[in-house]
Amino acid sequence: MFVDSITDRLGITYTVARVPLGANAVAYYAFAGGFPVARAVLRLDKGWISDVLVYRKTDRRRGIATALCAVIEADFGRPLRPDQMRSKAGRAFWASRMAPERGQ
Repeated sequence: MFVDSITDRLGITYTVARVPLGANAVAYYAFAGGFPVARAVLRLDKGWISDVLVYRKTDRRRGIATALCAVIEADFGRPLRPDQMRSKAGRAFWASRMAPERGQ
């Protein structure tokens, strides 16, 4: 388990842990004060994020998922792409990440 840290838009710092999920996936967990706040699952074989979830509604829209994805992109060495989005919030998240001004 590798450990890193991220900071949200409000300046709160989270610890990030990476946990292998077999040969083709890695789960990234963000913790605040020892409590889980968010998770993202990277499919290594596909090069995409199959799951991003900020657990509590009060923690959403603070840049936690964006910061978590930035750590994953740094580890992976290239920009991420989503799998099939199932929720309106997921589609909006990826639309903002893949906007033309981001250079993608």
